[in-house]
Amino acid sequence: IAMADLEIRGAGNILGAQQSGHIHAVGFDLYSRMLADATEQVRAQTATAGGGAGATDDGGGLPPLENPADAAAVDLGIPSSLPVSYVSDLPTRIDLYRRLVAASTSEDVATLEAELKDRFGPAPWQTQNLLFTVRVRISATGAGIASVTREDQRVVLRLHASTGGAKMALQRHLGPGAEVGNTQIRLSTDGDENWERTLSERISNIADFHNLVAERAAALC
Repeated sequence: IAMADLEIRGAGNILGAQQSGHIHAVGFDLYSRMLADATEQVRAQTATAGGGAGATDDGGGLPPLENPADAAAVDLGIPSSLPVSYVSDLPTRIDLYRRLVAASTSEDVATLEAELKDRFGPAPWQTQNLLFTVRVRISATGAGIASVTREDQRVVLRLHASTGGAKMALQRHLGPGAEVGNTQIRLSTDGDENWERTLSERISNIADFHNLVAERAAALC
């Protein structure tokens, strides 16, 4: 019923075109941002109701990942969408966006990618960007990264927890091209035509570092 009402009356300027009642496209970035904002509001209300309890940083550096289901926010500044010319049916397009937002593993994305190709043909470049963005969000979430933002000639990774005493070790692990701070990691993309691949590799390296720290901590117990 809600979907039918949306199609008939439109959604205003946020998702529509000049309040015309006709939705030409639903952008994945906007959809994800709205969902992330709503999730953050609920989390903040829950923390307040619970007396502000939560994880704290004791300076030891990169504690075990907490709340892995909290999706990282991703803003790479690249067009990412399911164009109307590719998926013309609005309810189908919105459902696909919903499933992409809900995807939590690389296997989920691979399944959706195969389905898109089977149903609608080879994905256009905007949709390839969309699938890449979802993959970055999933891998960043698993690596303890709160957000991934592309700014000018660099990508900034903001961490959930301070690197603490593991800062220098993480810097050595990532090597040149990465600048490790207390709560951020800056990756240079200047002159890197394959910055997307580099970004994926860096996030994977951060996840590997987390696992290495966890293994060593377990060995000491």
